[in-house]
Amino acid sequence: MIAVVSKSSRPLIIMELERMLHSPWLLVPLGIALALATASAIEAYAYLQNQYAQHVSFGYGLGLASHYYNGQTREGSFGNWIVVGANPTLSGTLFFYALPLLAVMPCAWSYLSERKSGYGAQVCIRSDRNSYLVGKCVAAFVSGALIAIVPLLWNFLLISCLLPAYFPLIEDVQRVGLFDTCFFSELFYSHPLLYVGAYTLLDALLMGAWAVAVMGVSNVTNDRVKLMVVPYLALFAWHYFNGWIFDTLAIQGFNMNLFNSLRSESTLSRPDFAATLVELACLVLFGILSARALARKEAS
Repeated sequence: MIAVVSKSSRPLIIMELERMLHSPWLLVPLGIALALATASAIEAYAYLQNQYAQHVSFGYGLGLASHYYNGQTREGSFGNWIVVGANPTLSGTLFFYALPLLAVMPCAWSYLSERKSGYGAQVCIRSDRNSYLVGKCVAAFVSGALIAIVPLLWNFLLISCLLPAYFPLIEDVQRVGLFDTCFFSELFYSHPLLYVGAYTLLDALLMGAWAVAVMGVSNVTNDRVKLMVVPYLALFAWHYFNGWIFDTLAIQGFNMNLFNSLRSESTLSRPDFAATLVELACLVLFGILSARALARKEAS
């Protein structure tokens, strides 16, 4: 992470990963994320059942005929995956707004905590500080990625058990709201399973990089709560500023913020995949530079 993962770093990486995977601080945010993902699937299913009941009361009937009223994509598992949200759910929205905060809870604060307790100094006596920081960065990245991957795949599995796997139709684009400007939209309408895999991977990379970047904020604070909350609030502020600035200038801009990148949506500001890659690169670069700064700070 800081340079090249050497053989001397591997034992510490394995140790940090084992500590992270057995930590209750992983189970708590993961449980919250799974609960929201579960609620989103149930909410989408309940919404469709309500739609069917209304169709019956209006005399439209059920079965294949209902596709003409809802659209096939809105009735299938791919369209109701939490990332797509063809039938938007409150719990799904809460999930994506909470995800950046949940992703930093398992491990991003651990370096600061161990530095204050003296545990980090004890580890560095038996190993070099760079290897220790590499292990912390890898554990933070993996924990952030897991907080994204597991709930997203669980939601897709659950919604697939509740709803049929109707193939997404481009004719339903107005009903679904997934236009050609959305990330991986071509995959969604041609190879929907690949779309699920691609977007899950993107969210995992973003949340992993975000967790490492937040850990790097240990350079400027000694408070664990501030370490997790202040970057999240700054992310919220940038989220609204990103849209506000282009609205004020009355031009079509681009989305370069995590909240819009994490889910598939078309907004007034164009969702630019290149901007998201730049965002990902900035998070990774900030994490690496911060880790180097931490190493120099501790060595001095």
